[in-house]
Amino acid sequence: MDDRTSTIDEELAAEALIAGDATLSTALYRHRDLASADWDALTALIMEAEHPRYSGQLEASEAWQQLKRFPNREGRAFVGELFEAGGWDAVNGTYTDPPQSTEQILHPVRYLEQRDAPTRVTVPDIGGALGEEWHEALEETLGELVVELYLNQALSEQKARRAAAGWDGDTLVVWERETGRQVVVWRLIWDSSADAREFENGLATLVEQRYFPVRPIRPPRGIVGHWWETNAGTFHVCRTGRYVLFLRAPDVNTAVNVASLVP
Repeated sequence: MDDRTSTIDEELAAEALIAGDATLSTALYRHRDLASADWDALTALIMEAEHPRYSGQLEASEAWQQLKRFPNREGRAFVGELFEAGGWDAVNGTYTDPPQSTEQILHPVRYLEQRDAPTRVTVPDIGGALGEEWHEALEETLGELVVELYLNQALSEQKARRAAAGWDGDTLVVWERETGRQVVVWRLIWDSSADAREFENGLATLVEQRYFPVRPIRPPRGIVGHWWETNAGTFHVCRTGRYVLFLRAPDVNTAVNVASLVP
C-alpha cells in the first residue's frame, strides 16, 4: 500500500483503511457482533499496545493525539460503512480501489456513493523570485484531516471540522536556505466559494492568535488579502474564488515577490 501512495494525505487514508479493517475484525472476534463493541475502549487498548509513547510537548499535544487515533477511530468508522454496505467483499475490494484522501475516510459517502477525488493544485516555481541561495525542501498534499488539526489550534474542534469539511485539494511547498530561513506557500481549493471564505477566516483567526503579537499592514503593492507582520515573519492570506493562498516569508519584500507569482 505504501508503494501506491505519493502524498501524506494518501498515506493517512491507506493507514486508516488497514487499521480500520483490523479494529473491526478485532471487535467481531472479541464481541461477536458490532452492536456490543465498546469502540472507545477498544481503540484505547489497540493504541496502548501498538503506538509508542513520546515524552514532552509532542505527547501532550491534542493534535498529535487526534492524529494517532485517526487510523483506528475514523478508519474503523469508514470500514464499518463498507462492511454494512457489502460485507467483507466490499472491505476486501477497497484494497484494489483504495481511498485517495482523508476526506473520503472522514466522509465515507464521498467514497461509497458520490466519489470525490482530490483536485490537483498547482503551485508555480518561485525559485526565480527567491534567488539561487534558496532550494525547494518539500512539496506535499496535506488533506482535510491535517487542515482540521491545524485550524484546531485556534478554533474549537467543531468549528475546525466544519471549516475543513469543504476541502477539495491542496499543495504545500516549502523553500529553504542554509541560514534556516523558510518560505511556505500553501494553496488550497475548496468545494465552493463559501467553503473557501470560511477557511480564509479560520486562517486569519489562527495567525492572529498563534503568532501574537500581530501587526496588520496595508496590502503592499496593491496585492489584496490579509497581511500581517509578526516576530515569526510576514504572513499573507488571500482568497480568489474557490482558492485560498497561505504564505509565510521572512520579510515583506520576499512575501510580495512570491505572492505576485501565485494566481
